[in-house]
Amino acid sequence: MYSQLGEIVFEGLLGPHGSETETATDYAEIKILNSKADLQKLGLALDVITLQLRLHHTFCDPPLIYARLEDARINGTVLPYVDGYGNLKGDYVIEKMKKNTLHEDYKGYEIFMECEVVLKEYVNPNRKLQKAMNAKRNAFALEAVTPPALQIKTPPPSAEVDIMVSMKQISNGGATAAENVKKAQSNAAAAKTYWDAASKGAETVRQGADNMAAKLRAYQTQLDVTEGVIQQAERVKDYALNLASALPGGDNATIATKAEALSGSITGLTSLTLPVQKLIILR
Repeated sequence: MYSQLGEIVFEGLLGPHGSETETATDYAEIKILNSKADLQKLGLALDVITLQLRLHHTFCDPPLIYARLEDARINGTVLPYVDGYGNLKGDYVIEKMKKNTLHEDYKGYEIFMECEVVLKEYVNPNRKLQKAMNAKRNAFALEAVTPPALQIKTPPPSAEVDIMVSMKQISNGGATAAENVKKAQSNAAAAKTYWDAASKGAETVRQGADNMAAKLRAYQTQLDVTEGVIQQAERVKDYALNLASALPGGDNATIATKAEALSGSITGLTSLTLPVQKLIILR
């Protein structure tokens, strides 16, 4: 997996070939008679990420992908965005899009296009923190005793870091395994080198999934993790072991099937753990 926007996964050649991030600070300009204006800092502007995509019929259905993105824009769907390193960048909405059709088939169906997707940050404050702030504000208004701070038992920072690192490790290892399996099957002369690299990628996934499952189970209550998320992490570990056991020398079709199963399980784990990653970021 190279990146993911909501349920849309950008992998392989479908991955963005370029991206641009814009950050800014908002200032108010206060006019002063017969003098220079003053500036008053208002706060941080919403981040904007621009993705450049090339959609070609050889690896995707260009109009279908564009239609899914356009549908999310029209409906104002809030989409979590995960970058190519497995890092959750936050929630975004699609502010605007444009496309350049480069080629159509004889029926007028678009088979090659370039797209620009502009994402604008959507800030969703931590509801628990907001609840505590409201309670404190109401107490002052009633001249009452300030309520005690909201006590939320949180896992130690090391556990949170381990979970994020494990997800990144799983994502990178899965991409390495999938890429080298394809290279080995198309280049017999250098197959051994690629098989070794694919095996190392699968082992990286196994280690990451094993560690992630252990941490999620240890802090299941604090992070509000369902049993299904933990089972998915263990499933990723099993798929990684299955792929590693077939390398090298296994049947090409069997290896390809196991590699696809591993990639699919990693995509599923990423989607299931998005709420957990968002909670960690908000702490």
